Amino acid sequence: MRLLIAAVGLLLTGFLYYAIFRVAPGAVYDPTLGSFPSFIFVLSFSLGSAAFVNGGILLRLSYPLIWLSTVLLAEMLFGVEDPLDGFAAILGFGVAAVFILKSAGSLSMPSAWGQRLLASFGVILLAGSYAPHYVDHHCCDSDKQPVYLSYNDLRSSVAVEAPRSMSAMGNLYLYANHLYINEKNKGLHIIDNADPANPKPEAFIKIPGNTNVNIRSGYLYADSFIDLVVLDIRDPDNIQEINRQIDVFPYDVYQAIEDETIYLKNLDRDRGVVIGYE
Repeated sequence: MRLLIAAVGLLLTGFLYYAIFRVAPGAVYDPTLGSFPSFIFVLSFSLGSAAFVNGGILLRLSYPLIWLSTVLLAEMLFGVEDPLDGFAAILGFGVAAVFILKSAGSLSMPSAWGQRLLASFGVILLAGSYAPHYVDHHCCDSDKQPVYLSYNDLRSSVAVEAPRSMSAMGNLYLYANHLYINEKNKGLHIIDNADPANPKPEAFIKIPGNTNVNIRSGYLYADSFIDLVVLDIRDPDNIQEINRQIDVFPYDVYQAIEDETIYLKNLDRDRGVVIGYE
């Protein structure tokens, strides 16, 4: 029962990790450099499997080996091998084996030893001296500096402009006789659709950081990085911003960066939203 409780508790820490470090990647520095899931996967699933096995100690110890092999094999199959992930998975195997042996009475381990073992994991993965080396040689392009759009410029940049060519299409909305087509992080293309057989580009609404749009009763609601913008579109020839709610969306410094290998240095949220790198 103790192994099962421990497995569930450890698995919850994995969900917490994803909520903090993976929902908005880059917004919070990950001290484990992405290796924690490998460790917690092997450890939690090993303990959970052992909790349901009534066989001998060798059978119970086979489960950590199976889950370790699963992680290492998956990394090879998907081409994402990483020495730090491998080390974390092996460490998860070792910690699981220790707990299984102790729960079966086959290992006498002072509690202080167990604490030192877990503390060693933290020290190894949190070691700040390793992070720069990993980023510079294994992770991503670490020479890039962020380019900012100040908050003042962001909140004064919504504008109706002449139609422009569409490089990529996002969400599409039909209101009255017009189509509103999102182009990610740039804004909305307005298409006159009075004649569906002959749609005509009419204008472009510049909305930096726009990814989603909704329209209700003649009002268009759009995100602009961290803000919510409300536009009155009842008169297509006189579209106006009528309201803005600031800081209502999470700050994602990588929202406008499509290259996932880019790692930005010296991030300063007070300077504005990140719109690129150099």
